[in-house]
Amino acid sequence: MAMIASVMSVVPMGAGAANDAYTNATNKTDWGDAATAHTTVIKKILEIENTANIPSAEFTINATVPNAKVDATASTMAVYPGVNPELIKWKTDNASSATAGSSGTITYAPQDKADAANTSAGDFVTITDLTDDAATTDKDESDYYLASKNISLDFSDCVFTEPGIYRYYLDETNGGQSGISYDSTTRTLDVYVEHDAEKSTDTANKLKITDFVLYKGKITAGPSNTTPLGTTTEQVMEDNSSQNVNTTNIVADGQKSVGFKNDYDTSDLTIGKQVTGNQGSKDKYFKFTVNISGAKSGTVYTVDYTTVGVGNADASIAADPNAATTVITSAVTQPESLTVGDDGTLTQDFYLQDGQYFTIKGLAKDTEFYVTEVKEDYTSTASAAGTGAITIGNITFDEAPGTAAAKNKVVSTDFQVAYKNDKTGTIPTGILLSVAGPAVVGAVTLGGISYLLLKNKKRDDEEE
Repeated sequence: MAMIASVMSVVPMGAGAANDAYTNATNKTDWGDAATAHTTVIKKILEIENTANIPSAEFTINATVPNAKVDATASTMAVYPGVNPELIKWKTDNASSATAGSSGTITYAPQDKADAANTSAGDFVTITDLTDDAATTDKDESDYYLASKNISLDFSDCVFTEPGIYRYYLDETNGGQSGISYDSTTRTLDVYVEHDAEKSTDTANKLKITDFVLYKGKITAGPSNTTPLGTTTEQVMEDNSSQNVNTTNIVADGQKSVGFKNDYDTSDLTIGKQVTGNQGSKDKYFKFTVNISGAKSGTVYTVDYTTVGVGNADASIAADPNAATTVITSAVTQPESLTVGDDGTLTQDFYLQDGQYFTIKGLAKDTEFYVTEVKEDYTSTASAAGTGAITIGNITFDEAPGTAAAKNKVVSTDFQVAYKNDKTGTIPTGILLSVAGPAVVGAVTLGGISYLLLKNKKRDDEEE
């Protein structure tokens, strides 16, 4: 794909044969020098936190054209409104064929980062790990990665009838999916169409597309006609990567673009268990049920039982693990991942002992969750009644009630919540004091009786 125009010769009509119209509209086999000469590629880029998977998502890009021509000036060239946007052919890398229309769709299949990076096809997703960008002050970029896909735009069916620069505006539809911030900035695509001197004949003039330039923003000015040809410079694009771009015939101060970039805003949910009280069982398993709703169907969450620290949860639990546990009667393998159902919900049971926790990773912003616990004959302490903080390993949790709680909506912050259960027995300390008096009296009485018996026996012996 040629993103930046090189040497462009805009030849007046009739250079091949006087007054002969250009025939590309009816003779596509002569269009350009190669099958890709009339095609450009636009990137779709998702920025995702390292702990989250690639989501199930669909993005639509729409093509329109300006209402009027941009006239040439002493330093800029004229630009014409694009023609036939409805005849553009769109094709993603993993599609078997192109689809014609004024819009194209890019679809992400849910998968984890490792699968996308290690699979040869990888659903045609390119993974790029980021390094921290000092200019980005709101977050550490090294905690994120890019998942990029390509969509090509083929202009071979568009009926260009004259040499010139033709302009299209590209916009992304806001799909309203939770957690995704849609790119609302218009992209401007300039298509450079030239007279094809090689293929033109005495009886037919030919056209060819030589280059494409994609700008970030809705550009209304014409490109420069005075910029030195062939100048290449490295610029930082909106996808956080450096690109070598040719600055030939570009719009003054026009920032180049590689496509549309979206952020996928996710948070992690960590649930912990603490048992207190002199009758509290430290090896007893408690049952938790996690309910998630309002999520994108097909979304896959990773469940982590091995976070750095102590007191991590058991991924596998034997049947009847101890005398205190009543919620497990057969062996349990706790899930490594969770998949959201077609209705956008999922429900999953988990089991925790004292001092254990697990993390569900990558819940999209605005997803709802609530957790219930089988607390049995323990007293569950709500945050309002407790200290408000529990430390398990290296994680500080907020306390939470052990009964059904209202739904919580995921925001742009990780959640740590612990369920604190207490079981305390009261020792009847007054019993020993209440029997002390009678016991002393009894002891004295028995001692006196023994003394009298011994004395009487001694006297009887002497009388004999």
